[in-house]
Amino acid sequence: MNFSHPEFYQAVIYNNEAETAGAGVYVFNHSHPTFSNSTIVNNTTVGWGGGFYCNSIYGDPIITNCIVWGNTSDYGLQIFANSGGIAVTYSDVQDGEGEFWFSEHCIDADPLFSDGANNDFTLTEDSPCIDAGDPNSPVDPDGSVADMGAYPFFSAMTANFSADITILCAGGQVQFSDASTGEPDSWSWVFEGGDPETSTAQNPIVVYAEAGDFDVQLSVDNGSESDTYLLENYIHVAPQPQPVISGETDVCENNAKEYMVDYSEGNTYEWAVSGGSIVDGAGTNQITVLWGDAGNASL
Repeated sequence: MNFSHPEFYQAVIYNNEAETAGAGVYVFNHSHPTFSNSTIVNNTTVGWGGGFYCNSIYGDPIITNCIVWGNTSDYGLQIFANSGGIAVTYSDVQDGEGEFWFSEHCIDADPLFSDGANNDFTLTEDSPCIDAGDPNSPVDPDGSVADMGAYPFFSAMTANFSADITILCAGGQVQFSDASTGEPDSWSWVFEGGDPETSTAQNPIVVYAEAGDFDVQLSVDNGSESDTYLLENYIHVAPQPQPVISGETDVCENNAKEYMVDYSEGNTYEWAVSGGSIVDGAGTNQITVLWGDAGNASL
């Protein structure tokens, strides 16, 4: 580049050869190119700078969100710069750590291409370049922080969810949590036997009033991909156990007696008495009843 100021976005520069310098990019003579979200790989020279050669006569490129990897040369493997005007930010540069242009937001880590040997420079899911770009750059098409390199990573849209409990008594509630991948932005739930029966919330709460085994289905979408996940008989709802009252049944008139139900999982207790009155413990699992005149009474 000579007396030029081009802008490169999502450029892929690879497998080039040069006899003297800058097999990937040669910058000199008052040139100020901008490279963003680009991949410069596997370029070879016997001279200086396999990826970039930046000449001292004001050859000052700006390199952001880029991957510079696998380039070879006799001097300065990836980037050779003898001008202080070069700016490299939020980029993955092989052997760049320690160079004057290597900023605090750069990394020196294998980008984990899908198949670099066969010129597939897309990123695999474990790549350190994913979501590692400048957070002030335009977001990737999936709405995530910009990746480094020319090819943004798209995680597969996969619907998934979990529940805080799956076995409960009738009348209990379940908190569902979305665990989908692929950054969905819409959710469609179907709850067999639940209230509500459907929901578009990401993490809904559902009440199950009746006993039974019930399916749960979640469909997710992000505008370009969608997926559905169904778990059959996922929620197991048992009937509410009937309380068993213990205490004396043959009592003298105008006598007080204690009664209780051994049901520790209950949240509320409501007692009904005929022929007497509750004098202690109302609202708990143990009460004291003062019985009245002789005759039949109930509890």
